[in-house]
Amino acid sequence: MALAVGVFLLVAIAALQLGLRTPLLTILGALLLAAACAEFWLPVTFELDAEGASRVTPLGCRRVAWAEVRAARQFDVGPRPGVLLSTVPGDNGIAAAWRAVFLPVGREGAPSLDELVAQVAARATARQRPEPIDA
Repeated sequence: MALAVGVFLLVAIAALQLGLRTPLLTILGALLLAAACAEFWLPVTFELDAEGASRVTPLGCRRVAWAEVRAARQFDVGPRPGVLLSTVPGDNGIAAAWRAVFLPVGREGAPSLDELVAQVAARATARQRPEPIDA
């Protein structure tokens, strides 16, 4: 996967250089492309605790509390299997993806997909947070 992202970035940089013909804009475009693809080539770790789940990359940390999780979706196909924790109920497209935290598996030291699903299910159902009732 890292090789494919690297080849993509090299081809994109070459295309930028040919199209823009300005080294400064080419470098800027390459940096923007690298940052956009960073989740695929930078190391990602996550932590599950009693309060919530967090995903840490060198570019930042994203955290969601169990009380805010409204949906969890398992991805077991493709290059990045894992669990997506969303604060938006249902599958609401961009809103769900933007406010979600993806917990990838398959890295060294990470739990398997089945273990991660079991941990998320146990922690999310143990939150015991009653929903407000409209009177």
